[in-house]
Amino acid sequence: DMQVWHRSAKVVHQYASLLHGGGRLEEALSYYGRSLHIHDDNALTDYCIARILLQLRRYDEASLRFEKVLVGHGIGFGSHNTYVLAIDYGWLLTRLGR
Repeated sequence: DMQVWHRSAKVVHQYASLLHGGGRLEEALSYYGRSLHIHDDNALTDYCIARILLQLRRYDEASLRFEKVLVGHGIGFGSHNTYVLAIDYGWLLTRLGR
């Protein structure tokens, strides 16, 4: 799909998810960024970037991503998955000593 649909934010996001799941964090960051470049209005993609930044211990950058998600409209989140946002943001705040 990436060869044919490389301008689809959804396809690029899904490819980034595969890289993320495979531990290829820097590559995943690049593709999540490409997805947002195509359509910068997806809280789930920003959250995925924040998760990688947490894994890389880049806490200040992760904080900026979480703040972007929290002030936005939450596209990609629903009643079934908002708890992960709260858990990970809480963990980040603990790491930052807040």
